[in-house]
Amino acid sequence: GTNNIQAGKKAGEAVEKLCKDESNIYIGIVSSGENTENNTERQQGFAEYIETLGNAKIVDTVYISSDADNATDKTKKLLKNHPEINALIGFNEWATLGAGTAISELDLADSVCVVGFDSNIKCVGMLETGEIDTLIVQNPFAIGYIAVSNAAQLMAGKSIDPLTETSVYVVNRKNMFNKDVQKVLFSFE
Repeated sequence: GTNNIQAGKKAGEAVEKLCKDESNIYIGIVSSGENTENNTERQQGFAEYIETLGNAKIVDTVYISSDADNATDKTKKLLKNHPEINALIGFNEWATLGAGTAISELDLADSVCVVGFDSNIKCVGMLETGEIDTLIVQNPFAIGYIAVSNAAQLMAGKSIDPLTETSVYVVNRKNMFNKDVQKVLFSFE
């Protein structure tokens, strides 16, 4: 599966690149349950990367349920309570949807950069129209393919590496129409 710590670091790199012209980067985090392993590891990797930057600070974190309306409402409150936020990160699909929708509803696309995890048709649409700037996307085809391949190896009595990491893609408006990226964003034709 995905190395979520490394994926979190890629999200940190994306924030740094998007905010390169800012003297200070004030980050708001939108995350799902505090006890979710994937999100915990993503946040860990992200925080580790952000700590290496001299001008970046995580201002606040909100935890959302797996519901787009809840994620949007909590993100809007986060942005209203912390108007200094100029970078927003969503650590799963719901958080990303909420962040993009809040940016749209508050008309902040020009002043707050958004990095999100995962993708669906709405997130990809918001990437295309500018409410979301970057998506960190897992490779579900590779995850499934390698899982089936490893199962076949085990059934044949062969050994496998107990840990197989799959890649993540950093998707933005510049590369979202690349043929390989399209396969990850829209895995079924």
